[in-house]
Amino acid sequence: MPEKLQKQLISDDEVRQVLEKINSLPKDKRVALVVHKNPPPDPDALASALAWQMALDDRGIKSDIFSGGAISHPQNIAMINCLKIELRDEKYWERNSNNYGLVIFCDTCHNNAAINVRPDIIFDHHMNSPIIDGCLNLIKKVGANSTIVYHLLKKIGAEFSHPSLIATALAVGIDTDTKSLAKVDEVTEFDLSAHRELLSLVDYALFKHLTERFEVTRGFFKCLKMALSENIDAIFVGSMAVLGVGEIKQSQIDYIPLIADMVLRTEQVRLVVVIGIVDDQFIKASVRTDLESIQIDQFCKEVFGADSELVSTGARPGSGGAKVLFSASEQREWTCAMPEEKQVLLNIKLRY
Repeated sequence: MPEKLQKQLISDDEVRQVLEKINSLPKDKRVALVVHKNPPPDPDALASALAWQMALDDRGIKSDIFSGGAISHPQNIAMINCLKIELRDEKYWERNSNNYGLVIFCDTCHNNAAINVRPDIIFDHHMNSPIIDGCLNLIKKVGANSTIVYHLLKKIGAEFSHPSLIATALAVGIDTDTKSLAKVDEVTEFDLSAHRELLSLVDYALFKHLTERFEVTRGFFKCLKMALSENIDAIFVGSMAVLGVGEIKQSQIDYIPLIADMVLRTEQVRLVVVIGIVDDQFIKASVRTDLESIQIDQFCKEVFGADSELVSTGARPGSGGAKVLFSASEQREWTCAMPEEKQVLLNIKLRY
């Protein structure tokens, strides 16, 4: 059964503090809405930021969404294109930071934000997010950040010029982060009520497109074919699956977590590791598990090395990954290897 929390997800005092910060914004300043950079923003982060952007716009307040990392996951691309989300990057922030008077983090904490800036407000559902002194920390134990944003905007009486679009975005955010409300150990009554109320307002065709029918390229199926080319008995060992997609380009990097998500749905599989070699320069790995006994951040550090350039716990519980740079000698070895030799090297990497 979903976990029951306090009667209110957002307290009256928290609403008051949020409104105080928004109302104290100088009229000539904008709001920076910041999402996570590693991994790049997912539907939950994008929906949270977009909902805030439109709520602020209806109050006459201009804002920009700041994102980090290359976005290549098909669902994330569909969100951006279909909802017409405009994203700014760190370089834009560096050139224009003086234009902003309020910084709101959406679905991220300070050490994984798209830009290096101190937040004024944090909306996050990752309970390991550090508390920042002098900041309004709205970190809640729910299944999706979109749930927090929905309940807060509902409580302050936010009205949208495009309610169906925002309802669709937030519903997709909740649906994606909770795996269609199936993650019973993480889904709360607040997630259920938000999802139920939002579904009555969504553009159903758009909702289905963004959750189930977003386009994938033929390149994805080439990666999937490569991942499944090894003997099935070698891929699936007990409750674990280990797969390699071979060589991929930077633009294909989000195929790796997409394959990991798919394989975790396999009968009796509880832990998935998928790796690929990106542009002959580094190993990209994605890890997925539904086992509460596995601390995903510790697992990634132990498997890929605490000194890896990037070890992340992912945007959702049970998800993580790593980026492991090749040493100079490893890069030379890989670049000079023949295709069949590369397959052997990849298999070695998979088993280390």
